[in-house]
Amino acid sequence: GNGFDGGGYAPVPTEDTSAAPAPAAAPISEHERLLQEQRNSMLAAAKLIPSVRRLATASPETSSLYGSAVVMPQIARSCGWPPELLMLAIRSYMFLLINIGLVVTMLYYISKEHSIMSHFAGQMYLCDFGASVDACPGGPGCLGPGGTEITAPRLYSFQSWTLRNFVKDSLKEIFPDKTREIDRNVDPGEYGMESYHCRLVCCFIFVLALTKEFFSSVDLLRLFWHIPNRAEQWIVYQEPEPGSHAMSHAMPLTEAVRVKVCGMPVIWKVLNIVFVFLPKIFVWKLTAHSGITFLMETSDITSLIINAMALTFILNLDEIMFETITTPETRYIMDMTEAFLIHEKAMARETEEEVLQEGMSSMSWCCTWQLMPARLMSVVGLTAVFLYEYYYSKCVRTEYGDWVSKDMHFPASTEYNIASALFPNFFPVGVEENAYWSMPKAEK
Repeated sequence: GNGFDGGGYAPVPTEDTSAAPAPAAAPISEHERLLQEQRNSMLAAAKLIPSVRRLATASPETSSLYGSAVVMPQIARSCGWPPELLMLAIRSYMFLLINIGLVVTMLYYISKEHSIMSHFAGQMYLCDFGASVDACPGGPGCLGPGGTEITAPRLYSFQSWTLRNFVKDSLKEIFPDKTREIDRNVDPGEYGMESYHCRLVCCFIFVLALTKEFFSSVDLLRLFWHIPNRAEQWIVYQEPEPGSHAMSHAMPLTEAVRVKVCGMPVIWKVLNIVFVFLPKIFVWKLTAHSGITFLMETSDITSLIINAMALTFILNLDEIMFETITTPETRYIMDMTEAFLIHEKAMARETEEEVLQEGMSSMSWCCTWQLMPARLMSVVGLTAVFLYEYYYSKCVRTEYGDWVSKDMHFPASTEYNIASALFPNFFPVGVEENAYWSMPKAEK
């Protein structure tokens, strides 16, 4: 009744009922910490590598005139052809036409040099002259275009060899009574290459750059194949949601505006294939033919390396022109362009342990066939094809297994039409009947 019998008040607890602090985590050793970090890295790789394999995208080149010729007209179409965007679209085609014209002109004159002018100078194809110089004299394939055995001290470029032969022939004309003495004491040497292996390496480097352009062409065709055949908007504005953070703050331009590759009408696909893809492939094949011939006909090491680098400049001319003469608006739009998502295989919901196990299994030694350098094999294969084309069209094989030049004929004239440069197999250059040079059968 007095309130102390438990009827009116709760008993005062005798112990602290507040939550007890969690026990401190036991310190881990340095070895355990390293194992945790390694597991974290393995999990990241197990998520990343399969995700990249599941993702397939396609996009035009964003730093090339070929890419801008595809994207800019679609931007203008999406906006209803406003004058400024229409002008940017027309300029993209104009710049592409200028680029193609410059590249074809340079390759035309390179082809004319080797098909017309060098023949009037009396030059034969280099083929494998001098390739076996380390085994000479006395070895197979040591006979040079002058009919004598090639040796290292007697090996010259064509210009030097021609000059030395001119001096010797001039001495014979001036002193006809001393012909035998001149033949015995005046040695013009032989024409041949300085390094067979350096020539192969330079051809490989050149084809490496060619293969990059080839794959970009294939990706462009792949893009035209996969995007829908309907007019879709390539540029869109995303309005921020009411009450969102973007409504009260300046929204970044790259978030408010999206430039994305999507559907285009069939007529535009046809136009892009005719005016963008086919010229790109055509220029690629012309560059490959002229460039390989140019390198295979270069005899000295220094010129080989310089020429290989110079030819890659021709391949990159479209990118140089894009960075130099296009407008800032065009370059900015191209930088914003998002690739077209062809497909993305869905990833099953898995625990971390399952992801780790599956990812490590896909990257194990049993599946390393997936990591074979397919593109490197493509470069090697294309190099072999182009070299075979050179040897087949310009050289013949001797009984010793080496390759020497075919019989050489003077061209019928100095005229060299564009059809012969572009399609030499269908429009061969007219030549005179009698050969000005044939491979000697024995020493003079």
